[in-house]
Amino acid sequence: MTRVLLLFITLAFSIVFLFYRPEGDIGFLFSDVKLHADTWVYFLFEHLILVILAYVIYDIEPRYRVSATVFLFIQIADTVDYCLTYGEPWAENLPSWNILKVVIFGLAIAVEFQKHRR
Repeated sequence: MTRVLLLFITLAFSIVFLFYRPEGDIGFLFSDVKLHADTWVYFLFEHLILVILAYVIYDIEPRYRVSATVFLFIQIADTVDYCLTYGEPWAENLPSWNILKVVIFGLAIAVEFQKHRR
């Protein structure tokens, strides 16, 4: 039942803007980008929805627990990255978080694949 309620919350996030419209602009701690407040909150909720969905996947998928755990932590880190940097690279000459998360999850899948192949 908890999983179903979590899924309900993800849908409820999509109607928040019927009742709440923030005003002004919001920036990011490590980026010069500024977004209108309602856009910033919308993107934040999209990230939170993915965190909740990742948790539900983690909770229902015992066979691929390592990959599901990595996916959950990637979604949490992605939310933090959005709030701090708007997804921009952390430093010059470093790959962006978007590239790193694909590589990290790809490695987790490869490890899981090898484990279940035996």
